Amino acid sequence: MKKSSIIVAFIILLISVGWILSGQIPKKIEEEETDSSLNNITDNKIELVKVRTEKSVSKKFNKLINIQGQTKANRMISISSETLGRIIMINEKKGEKIEKGDLLFKISQDELKIRIDENKARLSSARSQIDERKSKLNEFEIQFNSEKNLFDKGLSSKSKFANAKANLDSARSNLDTAKSNLALVKSELDLINNELEKTIINAPFDGIMTTGHMEIGEFVQPGSVLANFIELDPILAIGYVSEKELKSFSLGSNAFITTSLNDKIKGEISYISPIAEEGTRTFRIEITILNKNFLIKDGLTTTIEIQGRQVLAHKISPSILSLMDNGEIGIKIVNKESIVEFFPIDVISDTNQGMWISGIPDTSDIIVVGQEYATIGKKVDQKLIN
Repeated sequence: MKKSSIIVAFIILLISVGWILSGQIPKKIEEEETDSSLNNITDNKIELVKVRTEKSVSKKFNKLINIQGQTKANRMISISSETLGRIIMINEKKGEKIEKGDLLFKISQDELKIRIDENKARLSSARSQIDERKSKLNEFEIQFNSEKNLFDKGLSSKSKFANAKANLDSARSNLDTAKSNLALVKSELDLINNELEKTIINAPFDGIMTTGHMEIGEFVQPGSVLANFIELDPILAIGYVSEKELKSFSLGSNAFITTSLNDKIKGEISYISPIAEEGTRTFRIEITILNKNFLIKDGLTTTIEIQGRQVLAHKISPSILSLMDNGEIGIKIVNKESIVEFFPIDVISDTNQGMWISGIPDTSDIIVVGQEYATIGKKVDQKLIN
């Protein structure tokens, strides 16, 4: 019994020693393999990511800003009557060009002409009255001077002298009254003549009269709207730009508009609002365009292309753009030490022929192949392809 226990204990001891040794041998082998791998890495050069680059040199480029807008008449006014009367004549060229000074409406003048004749008669009478009273004044002045000489010498009574003075004062007062009456008649005549001028309504500028509100024979009074009149030469194109785009152009910058009815037409920026629109935070701009033949109509939807200031820019393919984790869009370049750098960019213009951008050095080796594998801040093996 004691002998069998010894044998069992010995077997267990052998098994334990074998199990311990079996764990140590693979570990030693693994350590040897790791040491061997490290030696190989040290002995061999690390393989760099290979990229292809193009040398890009910035060029002068006019930034183009494209926005949507609408055409608008340069001026639009309501033609209103300034006097009483019946319409007796209307310009029939509705919708056609009317020259400045051409007749638009004529209002009856019969009543005014009667009043003018009456006041001319009153004017003549007032002038005759003045002549008569001037004559009387001269007569009373002579009498007064004669009476004064006699009175000073003691040859005339005090009552006669006072009477002569009263007659002179009355003659002067009567002449002043006649002069006031003449001025009043002249004023009334001027008012009537002014009313007479208001019966002739002419075009205030070259433009078009829209459909009229009145017809011949209708009675009008001051303030009655007769028609609308618009100026289409020049015509305006109205659009809105963001605050970021404001720095790219100024008053006088060239712009081109295109509508469904017209080819591309050149204009000039004539107004930039100093105040942003509350809802959109954009700024209103106006482009003035010559429109001699009135080919551009009011209210047309238009594409506006603004020629911005000249900047230095690079032309690239949009396919080489990189998107960072923070949402920044830019491109990767290789510097003189062959290290990858990332630059956020500003898009100046995106055309069918390529994208013009700024934000990178004037001379740059841009990664055009392999940018997705090139890590920022790491060295790469670059090959110029131009």
